[in-house]
Amino acid sequence: MFRIPNKKGQPIILQHGLVADSSCFLLKKEDSLPFLLSRAGYDVWLPNFRGTMYSNSHIKYKRENEEYWNWSWDELAAYDLSRTLEIVGKMTNQTGNILYIGYSMGTTTFFALMASKPEYNRYVKAMFALAPVVYVNHMKGPTKLIAFFTRFLFNLRKAMGGSAAVFANIHNYRKLIVNVCSSYLSSVCRIILFLGSGFDVPQLTMKTLYNVYGHLPSSTSIKVTVHYGQQINSGDFGYFDYGEEENKIRYGSKRPPLYNISKITVPIAIYCGKSDWRSQLQITFKTIQSSSILINKYLSKPLCSYSNMKQTFKFNSSFVLLLQTLYVLLLTISMIDSKSPTITDVDVKLKTPALIAKYGYPSEAHTIITDDGFILTIHRIPHSKGETDPTHRGQPILLQHGLISDSSCFFLNQENSLPFLLSDAGYDVWLSNIRATTYSSGHTKYDRSDVKYWDWSWDEIAAFDLARMLKFIGQKTNQIGNILYIGHSMGTTTFFALMASKPQYNKYVKSMFALAPVAYVNNIKGPLSIISTFSNNVYWVYKALGTGQFIPNASIFRVFVNYGCSFRRSSPICQNLIFLLTGFDKPQFDQNKLPLVLGHLPSPTSVRTVVHFGQGVRSGKFRYYDFGGKENEARYGTKTPPQYNISQITVPIALYCGQNDWLSQLKDVERFWEEVPTKLTKYVIPYDNFNHGDFIWAKDVKTLLYNQLLSDIKKFS
Repeated sequence: MFRIPNKKGQPIILQHGLVADSSCFLLKKEDSLPFLLSRAGYDVWLPNFRGTMYSNSHIKYKRENEEYWNWSWDELAAYDLSRTLEIVGKMTNQTGNILYIGYSMGTTTFFALMASKPEYNRYVKAMFALAPVVYVNHMKGPTKLIAFFTRFLFNLRKAMGGSAAVFANIHNYRKLIVNVCSSYLSSVCRIILFLGSGFDVPQLTMKTLYNVYGHLPSSTSIKVTVHYGQQINSGDFGYFDYGEEENKIRYGSKRPPLYNISKITVPIAIYCGKSDWRSQLQITFKTIQSSSILINKYLSKPLCSYSNMKQTFKFNSSFVLLLQTLYVLLLTISMIDSKSPTITDVDVKLKTPALIAKYGYPSEAHTIITDDGFILTIHRIPHSKGETDPTHRGQPILLQHGLISDSSCFFLNQENSLPFLLSDAGYDVWLSNIRATTYSSGHTKYDRSDVKYWDWSWDEIAAFDLARMLKFIGQKTNQIGNILYIGHSMGTTTFFALMASKPQYNKYVKSMFALAPVAYVNNIKGPLSIISTFSNNVYWVYKALGTGQFIPNASIFRVFVNYGCSFRRSSPICQNLIFLLTGFDKPQFDQNKLPLVLGHLPSPTSVRTVVHFGQGVRSGKFRYYDFGGKENEARYGTKTPPQYNISQITVPIALYCGQNDWLSQLKDVERFWEEVPTKLTKYVIPYDNFNHGDFIWAKDVKTLLYNQLLSDIKKFS
């Protein structure tokens, strides 16, 4: 319990609400209520309920113990608040002269204590209830949805052995929320906050929002949340409902007893808001009528009602429902499982140069500028870590990553990663990073917030990024015509597009090795195939929003996803979500490496790139981006975009395919293979479940693929 002392002043207690602590009263800085009261001469006390940040200890149990969290607001009233009143009365010698200000659950516990233990009424001279919460059956918003499955969640959590706390890992939650809400998602964070309380945009500045999320939420027990859910369902103000059998043991009746509000003799002043979703006027007035003494009732006028908010932001019901679902989902995840895995990996936070250095290899970073102004970074491992002559350079080999990736994706197998194997085999390894990804985010003219920065698809990646890289590497190594190329996924798409559209670049490359080749895509499986049905709509939605970025602020997105997937019971769900994109292969996915994968993926890309693949699914053709009839005529001279002429690819090509690759289907690969004029080999990996991601992260990728690949590279180089 904190205190702003004034030994001559009248003591006043400020009691916080649910998922809060004493810091919630200090969000207005110098204009915060405790400071105003202190300047007015009062002796200010700020208690903290059990389980919160400042009251997290127990003489017997640890926070990890089930018993530590076995309480609801019945116990907060009977033990925490009663003891607080005793201590303040004793230390100030002003029992009977204490003033009490409660906010939200800080009013619930006060009413419960005074109604159940009326002897404590004598401690308090007057009570001031801010947003009083007693009867809650008229509560609005997503919090009310919890009422429909509180008992189910409570029993499910017990059956699964999860934590009995809501927001147990409080520091992690706050760090996550502050990171997310300080980004472009700040407006969404504000809306989510309103979904829990009621809408009032004018009174919540973005500056205050960051302060709020820096101090909220605080931990509480699942039983507290369930207790409110029970009150919503019953419409009563009663004790926790344990079920008929346990109720008989605890209370002597099948149903829990109700709190007798008529026993509250402390004079009460109530302060209400018309737009308060949790403290609705109907239930507040019911409380007033049941209470014996009312000294004041103050009804504030809302500056912005929910109905006005819907009109201002043009919210439709589906969007509100989506945000409500997210709100409840976050609480649900916290209820069921708050225990994080014990396995951590420093590689999660390392950038590509640091990853290379960690495993003992030399590294370089080279910067190039494309003809359309993008500033790209190419990483390089110039020679093996065992090379005695540091000036020695082997045959250059370029590794090109796929969609929503960057050069770090090739290091997900750590010491057995492909770049290291190639370096050990004597090659001069180059790792590209296409435009807008983590390591190639600059532009000579446009900022990332400019929609023009994102006006490109893989047509431009091929024509500008890859073309410039091949020129640079050829000139830097003086080995034009001797460069080897390994592409994964979209890294093969851009290669095929460049060589088919600008055949003069075929002379730069000696051999090309395509991992999970993607050219024709009309047979792909999984959710990405759905893009084809509304790909153009996706583009126009993003264009209307004034952004062309598919994953805005990917670093924040990775923080959010990585944290959400860090729970022991949520990580398999995240793993399966990855499989929905790539194809299912649980035996070859090391679940302990999930943080590593999510620590480096995804990387940003443009909406047009994703839409371009969607167009390919729908058309069944390997062709340029489709801008629509009029713009196609202006750009291409035809109403439909031209197809890439695969017959102009003269670089010898080797293909490596997975039988369970949902994004690079064997039918599509075979169709492309038939059109390729210069073939080396087509290797179908001898494992039935090998998927799109296995090329870079499978447990046994070295024996299943890399050994064969290294042998073929040596043979065909």
